[in-house]
Amino acid sequence: MTNSATNLSYERIEDGLYEIGEIMKTKCILIFQALSDPTRQKILRLLRKKEMCVSEICKHFNMTQPSVSHHLDILKRSGLVKYEKKGKEVYYANNCCCCIEVDCKDFFKNMGITIKAEANE
Repeated sequence: MTNSATNLSYERIEDGLYEIGEIMKTKCILIFQALSDPTRQKILRLLRKKEMCVSEICKHFNMTQPSVSHHLDILKRSGLVKYEKKGKEVYYANNCCCCIEVDCKDFFKNMGITIKAEANE
C-alpha cells in the first residue's frame, strides 16, 4: 500500500499501518541491542557449533536457567536465534546471517558496509 502524498510504502499489521522503513529500523535496533550483551554473544558463539537446549546452554554459564532463558528470549525476539520444540525441550540454533542480512541490509548499505558470508557456512 502506498501513501501518494508522501510516496511511502506501508505494511498492514494487526494494530494498523506502519511505515516499512520504521519496521526495519526497529528490527535492526533489536538486533544491535541483543548483540550488545557479552552473555548473548557467548550464547551465539555456542550455537554456531550446534543447536542446543536451555539446559545444555546453562552448563556454560554461572547463572540460573531463568536468566539464560531471558537472554534466549531477547535473541529470539531479535531473530538472531531460531528455535524448535522437541518433546519437553526447546532447541535453539543460530540464525545470525539470515537475520542480519535481511533486517539490517539498508542500515549497512547506508553505512557503506558489505556483508559477506563466511566460506565455511
